[in-house]
Amino acid sequence: MKKIIAVILVLLVATLASGCIGGGDNDDNVLVVGTDATYPPMEYINDQGAFEGFDIDFARALAEAMGMDVKFINSDWAGIIPSLNAGKFDIIISSMTITEARMESVNFSDPYFYAGQVIIVGIENTDIDGEDDLVGKKVGVQLGTTGDTYCTEMDGVDVRRYNKIGDAVMDLINGNIDAVVSDNSVCLPFVADNPDDLKAVEGLLTVESYGIALPKGDTELLEKINEALAGMQASGAYDDVFAQWFGG
Repeated sequence: MKKIIAVILVLLVATLASGCIGGGDNDDNVLVVGTDATYPPMEYINDQGAFEGFDIDFARALAEAMGMDVKFINSDWAGIIPSLNAGKFDIIISSMTITEARMESVNFSDPYFYAGQVIIVGIENTDIDGEDDLVGKKVGVQLGTTGDTYCTEMDGVDVRRYNKIGDAVMDLINGNIDAVVSDNSVCLPFVADNPDDLKAVEGLLTVESYGIALPKGDTELLEKINEALAGMQASGAYDDVFAQWFGG
């Protein structure tokens, strides 16, 4: 009798587990997006503890265009590509610049956003008018970003690396570093929010394209994403998201 009860219990647990997998959200119809939500206004956690930002709304619109639901997973930038390739999420949408080095580990969608590296400094700073003036200066960057790469390749720059770009900006405001180099889409809002403390140096250091990152082997999903992205651009859905965050 005990054996019969045990068998029944095993079958019951298996049935319940099967029901949990198949019921509610269908995993095959959920686009799981990895993002480093420390990069306003592109991706961040708002005061209510929810994901917010341009990339977040873009990801939602993309999933809708694909006929899918979307789920976000917060991931530290330094480990975001390894986490993607470990299967923790389907794609990365996180202001990731398309680079040859990253293309060795992931595939990228067609570009969906264009940005460039800029320098921001303290409002009273008169020493830094361009990249040559960064030599001998303490320059804050976010670890593992293209801003990090750019400054690291410059001779004589004292590069200070931060896990979060907001921490670098705070150190700049407090006078602990001389400048911050990061994407204009992120730096310029910091300047706008702190006009008494910060200013931007005129000009771009680079011009870059953001892409959606996918595991190397998932060419079927890549095709679906590029098709949906093209549809969003043609229908005006992309422009609607862009205008919401950046104006016209």
